Amino acid sequence: MKTTLFKAFSIGLALVMTGHLGYTQPAAEKVTNAVEAMHAMLLVNNAGDPSLFVKRGEVQDETGAPTGRQVELLSYNGHGYGDGFTSNMLYDLVIEYKGNNITSGKQVKSDCEPYAIWLMWSGDRVSEVRQFTQSYKVSYDAGGRITGLNKGGWAKKNKKEWVRDRATISYDGEGRPVQVSRIKEIGTGKAYNDVTPKVSYTEYKKEISYTADGKIKVTVTSYAPKNKTKDDDVVRSERGALFEEKPDGMLVTSYSGDAVNGRKTVETQEDGKVEVTYENLPGGGITVNTFTVDERGWLTYSLETGTNRDGSARTMIDRTYTYTPKEEAHGEGACAYRSEVLMRHLDAEGSPVKEIKGSQYREKLSDGSWSPWKYAQY
Repeated sequence: MKTTLFKAFSIGLALVMTGHLGYTQPAAEKVTNAVEAMHAMLLVNNAGDPSLFVKRGEVQDETGAPTGRQVELLSYNGHGYGDGFTSNMLYDLVIEYKGNNITSGKQVKSDCEPYAIWLMWSGDRVSEVRQFTQSYKVSYDAGGRITGLNKGGWAKKNKKEWVRDRATISYDGEGRPVQVSRIKEIGTGKAYNDVTPKVSYTEYKKEISYTADGKIKVTVTSYAPKNKTKDDDVVRSERGALFEEKPDGMLVTSYSGDAVNGRKTVETQEDGKVEVTYENLPGGGITVNTFTVDERGWLTYSLETGTNRDGSARTMIDRTYTYTPKEEAHGEGACAYRSEVLMRHLDAEGSPVKEIKGSQYREKLSDGSWSPWKYAQY
């Protein structure tokens, strides 16, 4: 797969292939390892949430050489529109290199300004991966598969105790993650380099299963802290989601333990609009959002309807999105623009009775005119 980001990036890659500046492409195995390390970091960072970054395809340059991986975030919460720019939850994990050395990576969404991911190497393997304030040391099994990410050294918890985190990842025969566990260790000592581990326990355990017909089930179990490693595990909560891909969208069921909380249906209509329906179960109530996007995949209009728990109609709300270029733009595509949203509350006939823009609002008066714009009071 290709993204707009690589139109510019591929020019540099073309220079590489023709020998300019003495650059050569890194070996495909190193590219794969770098991408696997970045993907593993995403899996560990959201270990406490019943969502999943799944592989969707490879990213290639103009010569067909691999430069990264496309992943999609499957999540019950959120429909992927967020700031209005994007119509999905797709990300590209791509590499940057100099010579045959991969120096870093990027997490890119919708050709926007990327999030840098720093990669440290030991020989031909990534030994450490960093993003923002997160830093993990990478461990491997005998076959070279990434099976653990360990945070840096000990951090101060209180006057007497220190804490550090590590995570383990296991896979099925097809290389898909089936379990991600985040483990917390507590130790005592006078300094970070003189700590004796005392307690180790699992904080979160995410279990993932796959069916032959394409369903993915994600269950996250949260555990209470322990005073002793040998103490019994005490479950705090169990949350999960079942993802079922459809020809025109996806059905997602959310649950806590054995109880179903809600159901989300995402469908692409024949006219290109995307309809997202949330059903609150078992309390009742339905929310329906219909989204209209332009040729860039940017949201231009949305309409929210539905019913309350008592069966009465929800207040209809629509939103209109406009985009203006930034004076000093960084990145491409969406990052070169800022979005502005006009939200309107509609009556039963679909006529606006209240408008909200930023922190200001105005209301329709009884004579049909509009009140002055006012600042919302919180």
